[in-house]
Amino acid sequence: MNFGRKSEVIRQISADNGHDEVLAALDECRANGWLEDGSLRGINLEGCDLSRARLPHADMQDAHLAGANLRGADLHNAVLQEADLSGADLSRANLQDADLTRSLLESVRMNEAQITEMQLVRVEALADAILPDGNRYDGRYRLPGDLHNARLDGAYPDRPQQMADWYGVSLFKYQQGQKWADEQLDSLQEVAAVAEEADVDWLAEARSGGKLEDGSLRGEDLSEINLSGCDLSRAVLAGVILDDAYFLRADLREADLSRASLVGADFEGANLMEAVLRGADLSAAELSRSNLQGADLRGADLLEASLIEANLQGAIVTDGQLVLVDALTGATLPDGCRYNGRFNLEGDLANAGETGIDINDAEQMALWYDIPLSDYQAGQNWARRNLPSLRPEEEEVY
Repeated sequence: MNFGRKSEVIRQISADNGHDEVLAALDECRANGWLEDGSLRGINLEGCDLSRARLPHADMQDAHLAGANLRGADLHNAVLQEADLSGADLSRANLQDADLTRSLLESVRMNEAQITEMQLVRVEALADAILPDGNRYDGRYRLPGDLHNARLDGAYPDRPQQMADWYGVSLFKYQQGQKWADEQLDSLQEVAAVAEEADVDWLAEARSGGKLEDGSLRGEDLSEINLSGCDLSRAVLAGVILDDAYFLRADLREADLSRASLVGADFEGANLMEAVLRGADLSAAELSRSNLQGADLRGADLLEASLIEANLQGAIVTDGQLVLVDALTGATLPDGCRYNGRFNLEGDLANAGETGIDINDAEQMALWYDIPLSDYQAGQNWARRNLPSLRPEEEEVY
């Protein structure tokens, strides 16, 4: 290895050089494997123009990137642990599966960047940041760096108006963010911990080899694989064996999972919008809080699957399939209406009973399903008319 040349090239990656020269140096680093071997750890690129730079898998741990222009940069699978990206422009950057653990993202611009909540919940600070949806960060992730800095400035969590002012958002927006945190943050952090063990190396290899798009994984046994928090949008996983696999909060929009074996798979919080699940075996799968809007579930086996708070609006699925699931409390049905208890599902009834609800009391059950009493009663009338023909007769026990 020409260590002299390596040092010379790395010196060219600085704010003192022009954009084209920096990109040329990065191309040479990538060609020689210097992006991934740790040579860029701790590098000082403050204010550097790295727009549209190709930095996939780059190991830039502890890098100083404050104020850098990374607009449109490819940073997928990059290691950015404890990096200082404060004030950087990450608009339209590809940060898929990048490790941003304990990184500083204060005042960054991430308009239309490819990044997930699973990644953002692990960073150190996000105050004054503009998120991918164009909104200003409202403090919902309760990040340690932000809370520490807020205390230094005299703002404390028990004083909402102070915190709203500190984050630069309205009191209403701050309170909405805290409400979201109370309801979802613990779950998201738990999932993030699971995602730290995700099989990102397998995913990177499959993606680089084109296997995620060409259908060549059909029949492959990937049981128990962990792809939590990963971007699998438009992936072709038709016919793949994925029993007991983990897809917590994964992005599976428009993915093809037709005829896949997904027995016991965990899709909690996953985005399956417009995914193709025709003929898939989802028996005993965990689909709670998943987004199944517009998903094609024709012929899918949903026996004992959990769909608590799932969004099925516009999904192609029948009552004959839904009557077999374990739980649907809080779910949005294909017609856009909130589930009213009409299927009298075993899991829903058991969960209600465990919380002290009298399942024979219509008013209590309406409260449990969070619907008007009239809607619950209409659901029970529907059940009396239709369940006998929909519910398969249980095998007689001798």
